[in-house]
Amino acid sequence: MRRAIVLVSLLLLVAAAPAGAVEKGDLHYGLKVGPSFSTTYAEGGRTEFMFSFAGGAFLCYNVTKMFQIQPEVLYMGRGWKESAGDLELTNKLNYIDFDLLLKLAIPSQGSVSSSIGIGPYFGYKISDSYEWNMSMPAEIDEAMDLIYENLKDYDIGLVISGEMDIPLESGSMILFDLRISYGFQTLFEKIVIEDTPVASIDLKNMGFQILIGYAF
Repeated sequence: MRRAIVLVSLLLLVAAAPAGAVEKGDLHYGLKVGPSFSTTYAEGGRTEFMFSFAGGAFLCYNVTKMFQIQPEVLYMGRGWKESAGDLELTNKLNYIDFDLLLKLAIPSQGSVSSSIGIGPYFGYKISDSYEWNMSMPAEIDEAMDLIYENLKDYDIGLVISGEMDIPLESGSMILFDLRISYGFQTLFEKIVIEDTPVASIDLKNMGFQILIGYAF
């Protein structure tokens, strides 16, 4: 069911730009996909990076020759790793992100263009899981399940993007997008047992993605 929601969301964004309304240079849309390197951060530092994937659809409108507005719907794999000696814990969080980038074109010569963008994202969590690299006692897994019950269902943060566009003879484009994201809110609610707060985990999402895309 969750996979179906993901696919429908992506298709709806692409379908939002009717082919007859698209004028070259004013409006374009497309798909992008690539690896995601995610971690979490807190006041004391950050956790280890975890490899995942990101991808989805975007719609870009040229307000002027220099300024663009670009909404996006992306599947975003996030998470982090923790290790102590030979023991390793992998935490996986998967989101549907709704981004709104404000992009500024960088003046350049030739047909290849580039831009920088910044804007907010809202991430809706569609799944979460954890995995040990070795067998653990049932009591440890029960404690982890209790912690994961306090994961928030959404995330809010900021995206910073740098993009390079290579035009094709057909009028379409191949694009390369390097982006960094910072979450603004903690991932966990306060852990409460029998109405008594027992712990607070202050981790926030952070990561970067290297995406390649095709724009119509």
